[in-house]
Amino acid sequence: MRRPAYPNGQFVIIDGEEFPVGRDRSGRYCAWSEHAHPGFVAGRHHMFDYWVSDNEWLECVDYRNHGTYRGIAVHVSPNGIGTLVITPARESNGSRAPDDVLEEAGFEWDGRPGEPWIKIVEPDDPDMEVVTTRAPIDPPWIKNGEAPS
Repeated sequence: MRRPAYPNGQFVIIDGEEFPVGRDRSGRYCAWSEHAHPGFVAGRHHMFDYWVSDNEWLECVDYRNHGTYRGIAVHVSPNGIGTLVITPARESNGSRAPDDVLEEAGFEWDGRPGEPWIKIVEPDDPDMEVVTTRAPIDPPWIKNGEAPS
């Protein structure tokens, strides 16, 4: 599976390749791919699924994206249509950019309390700088380093 330019969230590594992993409605963990791979079965929406066993220890990683937009610290989330959704992040001192600065930079706020300011940008926007971090994690289905009994 082609990994997105800005991967986000948890991925499992199977046979040296990274696949996004998440839970279905019943709480079971599943990795998915656009293409068939050993151990994957045909799933919904023309995808192939790898259903993780409860006690299966697989290498996992977590991707997070952050950056700056016009000097404003932001959280970065890729969306399904190829653009990036950015929201203001808190600086190390706990503050975020003032509302007037966000508005001037093109962020929009719908006026609901607690809702973030948001902006959609192209990945190649010259005002956008993105840093992606990749960190190893324990498999999310395994608690306290041990498989469930």
